[in-house]
Amino acid sequence: MVTSNLGVNNFEDKEKVYLEINRILKKGGRLCLTTNPVGTFEELFELFGSILKEMKLKEEQEELKNSIKRRKTEVEIKLELESSGLKFSKSKSDTTNVRFVDAKAMLNHSLIRIGFREYWEKMIREENRVDFFERLILKVNNIIESEGEFIMTIPMLYLEFEKE
Repeated sequence: MVTSNLGVNNFEDKEKVYLEINRILKKGGRLCLTTNPVGTFEELFELFGSILKEMKLKEEQEELKNSIKRRKTEVEIKLELESSGLKFSKSKSDTTNVRFVDAKAMLNHSLIRIGFREYWEKMIREENRVDFFERLILKVNNIIESEGEFIMTIPMLYLEFEKE
């Protein structure tokens, strides 16, 4: 059995990883994985996009679009894995929300710090980084002020595959 909890989706060349998983599994072996599909943090990324547009940061807008495109739908993920020779056997999906009442606390939350913040910071050129994050904090806090909280959606997907 090979397991991946929010791991495989973070590799640049997922197809290569899938082929390697298929190679090392014995007949009847299973791949069990969880991943964040399309829709992860969509509320936050909408704000990112609007700020990058306001700041006229074309390269960063393109990088954000590409980053979002890396997330796949359940069907796309199944097809990727089946094309590596594994047979789909089971799935389960769910969604959770993370709620924040302070933008700075959101950016300093362990989930964000460990899994995302470094990439987001690298996405923005250094000379624009402080301005970008100040604008983000302002926009998130404005939403919190008007709605009482800022909610980010986190869809989760569990998939199982078998080597025939």
